[in-house]
Amino acid sequence: MIMPRKPRKKCLFCGKETLRVECKYCSNACQIEYQHESYIKRWKEGKESGLQSIGLVSKYVKKYLRKSVVCVDGQRLTLKPNRFH
Repeated sequence: MIMPRKPRKKCLFCGKETLRVECKYCSNACQIEYQHESYIKRWKEGKESGLQSIGLVSKYVKKYLRKSVVCVDGQRLTLKPNRFH
């Protein structure tokens, strides 16, 4: 008798079915993006400082700002629409 396949979880980031039952994400790329988005969400809510322990801006905040801020005329900064707004 063939054993039925156990139901797989959905990826927390993209919603695809994971490869193994115990996995939360379908790939490392999805895991990294999910962790980035959840950190930015906590940062915007004031639960994270956005700084590393030595006082530098965290890599998550730097990545967010690089993706969302555009220089216009060399002086003004405007925000591009993205998934975090």
